[in-house]
Amino acid sequence: MRINMRSLTLPPLFVFAVIVITIFIYFHQGGSVKKNNDPATQWSEYIDSHGGKEAYEKFKDDYKDRPSESHNVSHLFGKLLYEKLGSAGFAICDDSFGSGCQHGYLTRAIEDRGVAILTTLGEVCERSSTQEPCFHGIGHGISAHFGEKSIADSLAVCSQIYGPIKEHAQACIRGVFMDYYAPLIVSGESFITNSRAMDSANPYDICAGTKLPSLYKSSCYYALPHWWFGQKEMTPQKVGGLCKQAPDAYSEDCYKGIGVDLPAQLKYDQKSIIETCEAMGSGAALACLKSSAATLVSLQLDACLLQKEAHLPCKDETQKAP
Repeated sequence: MRINMRSLTLPPLFVFAVIVITIFIYFHQGGSVKKNNDPATQWSEYIDSHGGKEAYEKFKDDYKDRPSESHNVSHLFGKLLYEKLGSAGFAICDDSFGSGCQHGYLTRAIEDRGVAILTTLGEVCERSSTQEPCFHGIGHGISAHFGEKSIADSLAVCSQIYGPIKEHAQACIRGVFMDYYAPLIVSGESFITNSRAMDSANPYDICAGTKLPSLYKSSCYYALPHWWFGQKEMTPQKVGGLCKQAPDAYSEDCYKGIGVDLPAQLKYDQKSIIETCEAMGSGAALACLKSSAATLVSLQLDACLLQKEAHLPCKDETQKAP
């Protein structure tokens, strides 16, 4: 059977429409830029083509309205800055998105060079405008370096190297505990908080143990809510209840720790956060409110309602809480 090719000829208007649509899709998707890349590949290529500083500004703009993703992905960005720019990369990071860029950079640096680099990193943190988050990030890196089975070694390193300045050592120790209980695993396009299993009969784990020196207990109780929120069927009310039952000397640390994760649990809604904190009681509410406000500010989100409730000045004076 012979096919009549004329009968298969497409109308000129149809062909023109297909061409226009194809061109539109091509340019809408950024021409040769691959939009389906995983974040590691996407930002690696962007750093290569635009430089670390410009890439980070672009990154912050892209993630400014994505608080549930920004901290984790900024860990990845910091890791890339270390791998591509070495010592010059850290200055590009700032405290945006909970200082995730700093944390990622420092963790990768320690992974690469071990404890030998800790003194140098400490000097870098001392020159940083955000010292506490910087030393906290070192704690994450130390914990990842030694592993969860060697938490005693991680804590000892924080104390030995940064001990002369108590605030630096405590920030490092907090980072160790948070990474011990709920390490963030960054691999390609995957970001997994791998919370350790919790024994319901011992929710305070090593924090309540007699083997843990009192020097570390305050930071340990601060890190517990971050761990508890990672458990199945755990609610803010249950976490508040566990903090209430903690030893009196450490209950305030525990309530402060709630504010690290509570905003995300309540979808960053300030009114819901206020209601939840205040339901925990007068002694707990202020610590919960202040910490939650600090978390929102670190994610570049409006925290004025929370700050007003916690008797704090609104960070952005152009935003007035009603």
